[in-house]
Amino acid sequence: SLTNAGVTWQNCTNLVSFPALDFSGVGGFSYTWYGCSGLTSFPWIDTSNVTYLSYAWKNCFSLASFPLIDTSAVQSMGFAWNNCTSLTSFPLIDTSACTSFSNAWYGCSSLTSFPLLDTSSVSSFYYTWRSCNNLTSFPLLDTSSVNIFDYAWYGCSSLTSFPAIVLKNGVTLTYAWYGCSSLTSFPLLNFTGVTGLISTFSQCSGITSLPLFDTSSVTTFNNTFSGMSALATFPAINLSSGVDFTASCANASSLTTFPANMFDNCQTTVYNSAFWNCAL
Repeated sequence: SLTNAGVTWQNCTNLVSFPALDFSGVGGFSYTWYGCSGLTSFPWIDTSNVTYLSYAWKNCFSLASFPLIDTSAVQSMGFAWNNCTSLTSFPLIDTSACTSFSNAWYGCSSLTSFPLLDTSSVSSFYYTWRSCNNLTSFPLLDTSSVNIFDYAWYGCSSLTSFPAIVLKNGVTLTYAWYGCSSLTSFPLLNFTGVTGLISTFSQCSGITSLPLFDTSSVTTFNNTFSGMSALATFPAINLSSGVDFTASCANASSLTTFPANMFDNCQTTVYNSAFWNCAL
């Protein structure tokens, strides 16, 4: 009887199927099937006592489907399905106790949609859906407890729309929507309390206009709007707290209009390449 399955089957690359073993007493599956690149499916197993799934199925490249296992006690799913590049869908598992989704579905490049999971306790979306480049839509998840959105949807190049999620004060959005090139518009999210927007919308080449975000607390606009090649007019957002505008609008090649007097109250001289290759 195992209490922690540990790395029991890690890197068993020739394993193509897995038996429905009795795991009723197991409390953790950290790294257990990591690197089982030959697995094409996975059975339903008793996971009612499991509290962590960190790295459990990372690099299971051939895994095309996943069962609706009991994850009601799981607190961390970090890297759990990272690089499961053949997964085309994902079940509506119970994530009510989970606090971290860090890197969980990073690289799941065959996913086209994602379920409306319970994320009310989750504090980190760090790299969570990075490079899910076939994801075309995204649900309105409860993000009221999330502090970290860094790289969350980086490279999700097939997303055509994005929901009006809640952003709490003090969140970080570094590279959050970098390369979401199929987005043509973006909702008016509450940016109150956000201090850094490093490369947040960089390479979102399909967005034609941006809403009037509250950016009064933002100090760093480094590469924030770079590569937004369809953006023709810049919104009159508050830039007064900005101290770094390095390449902020670089390669926004369609940008012809920028509001006057936007930098009058800024206490910085850092504008390196800020409007490089714009149409102003």
